[in-house]
Amino acid sequence: MTTALTLIWGGLAILICWKIIKGAEPWCEYPALPSLPEDERRVLEVMIPHVGRDKAIGRRALSVAAGFMERTTSPSGAERKAREAIVSLIINHAVPICMSTSATDGGYFMPASKEEVQSARDTIASYVHHQQERLRAYDRALIKQGNLFE
Repeated sequence: MTTALTLIWGGLAILICWKIIKGAEPWCEYPALPSLPEDERRVLEVMIPHVGRDKAIGRRALSVAAGFMERTTSPSGAERKAREAIVSLIINHAVPICMSTSATDGGYFMPASKEEVQSARDTIASYVHHQQERLRAYDRALIKQGNLFE
């Protein structure tokens, strides 16, 4: 069962979401929904019940649930809006939305534990490492041809 509770403390409104597991303490804080831009607010509202990898929601289902399909003419445009809102929530508001790329249960989810956040972080770090290797290979090719950054 997922609970969302809005608290006002010291003038700062925070939305605290957590999975109730026999009195477990919440471990993550999120921005209050009213303070978010509309697209981010819609996505976060949809994401709140999707706690844990086993409750991941696919990008298309997220786009439909957030109402983006009604506001665009193409499914890919709606999915792009959902992806952009997720990136904004992660980067601008430090909301740790995780992603699973599993063929059977892939999609976005709110982490149920610090381990799920760490796993998502490790996946991204690995991806970045491989992209840096590709950049170095391109740089070597350009240096070899004497055309680096011309």
